[in-house]
Amino acid sequence: MEHNVFKFVTLKKVVKDMGTIGLMNIILKGRGIILLPFLTKYLGASGYGLWVQSFAMIGVALPLLRLGVPYSISRIFPSRESNEEISKDFYSLSFLVFLISAAVSISLFVFPQPLANAIFEGHILIVRLVAIIILVYSLDRVMLSVFRAFREMKKYSLLNVSYQYGEMVLAISFVLLGYGVVGALSAILIGRSVLLVVLLYITSRRFNLSLPDLSRTKEYLNFGLPTIPSSISYWVIATSDRFLIGFFLSVTYVGYYNPGYTIGIVIPMMIVGIYGFVLVPTLSDYYEGGDIFKVEQILGLSLKYFLLISVPFFFGILLLYEPILTILTTPEIASQGGIIAVFTASTGIIHGIRSIYTQQLVLKKRTKIIGMVYTIAAVVNLGGNIVLIPKTGIIGAGITTVVAYALAMIMMIYFSLGVKEISIHLDYKSYSKIVASSLIMALLVYSVRLYVWSNLFFLIALGVVVYFSVLYAIGGVEKKEIDFLKGVVG
Repeated sequence: MEHNVFKFVTLKKVVKDMGTIGLMNIILKGRGIILLPFLTKYLGASGYGLWVQSFAMIGVALPLLRLGVPYSISRIFPSRESNEEISKDFYSLSFLVFLISAAVSISLFVFPQPLANAIFEGHILIVRLVAIIILVYSLDRVMLSVFRAFREMKKYSLLNVSYQYGEMVLAISFVLLGYGVVGALSAILIGRSVLLVVLLYITSRRFNLSLPDLSRTKEYLNFGLPTIPSSISYWVIATSDRFLIGFFLSVTYVGYYNPGYTIGIVIPMMIVGIYGFVLVPTLSDYYEGGDIFKVEQILGLSLKYFLLISVPFFFGILLLYEPILTILTTPEIASQGGIIAVFTASTGIIHGIRSIYTQQLVLKKRTKIIGMVYTIAAVVNLGGNIVLIPKTGIIGAGITTVVAYALAMIMMIYFSLGVKEISIHLDYKSYSKIVASSLIMALLVYSVRLYVWSNLFFLIALGVVVYFSVLYAIGGVEKKEIDFLKGVVG
């Protein structure tokens, strides 16, 4: 009994960090849900498709330009002993990222026509805005990674919520004033530029100014560069389908596809974002200190609580995806692309399991294996999309996404089993109770949906109450866990 109590008490800091980041992610996902109706209804499927393509372009550029530096900072800074040493490393890394990002951004700004013709239907101004946004994004993410490295979750969360909601208000205002996609992207650029100025001020006060010394970047690049193939490959798996849909079909079909994709994966990705932010520096501390027991317990609990949320979410999406999308977008988008939400909800579960197993390889700094896994999955995804999208439309993209994520998960589990000193405790009894509770919830919602179909919020509330009631009744969540969480919150 004492062993279990020790496990929960020592996890308080981790759970508090996850709670802080979790609250931030909920607020930020709310921002996306608020934006979605405005963008889809005022821009239409075609305009919304251009918006999606813009962020797909930003998504592929950033991993290349950042050189894996944010990831390296999160992993290596906690092991540094002096602030002076960290200061020198920080300025050297920031300078390197700035040089590379500026060169690429200037090139895109000066020569926008090829990219505009290829994926933006000739909109040169959109390409130039994207070029500037890429430069700003590259720098602010490097600076934000410092908060992650030192687990300053409240500061990180406050900054993220402030600038993202500022962007949202600006974007909605510009769209309502009739400035379209260009106005919405301009709002993003303004918001990120303000954030960059704030971050420059904070870091200048935190770190003593130091001249860049690129020789100090070697260790960080040795860790970070091997993550680039995995980041690019992950982008191919998660985002390249938008490019190919736009190429083979049109940006209008991108507008049909993306809302369902976003709604279906929103909750699993939110949880994965929490884990990804908190687990890397936390587990690194424990692993470097030789506390393997704590590492294993955190990973085991992370898997359990991920499934506890993502499994019932999948069943909820399976039953209610069309009315949810009808409210948030338009009936046209809901009917054309709603089924994609079911594909991505299943993808979300697969992705979450994969992300937890990946932590074992991260701790051992086996980033080359991670890159290889993502590269293989990306090739499968790209090939599948090229074959299926022209024949089956956006449904083919949904199928290929599930297959690629599943392949990545299987390979990651296989290679993580080779890390003999770290093992994840699998609580099959709890997993079966989560699935059983989800099925009971789904059957009840399905049986009453015809009588209260128009009241979507009632159906969602009913499902949540029934699921957690059944789960608690059959012991899927133990009382000591609930008491522990109450103590953390209190």
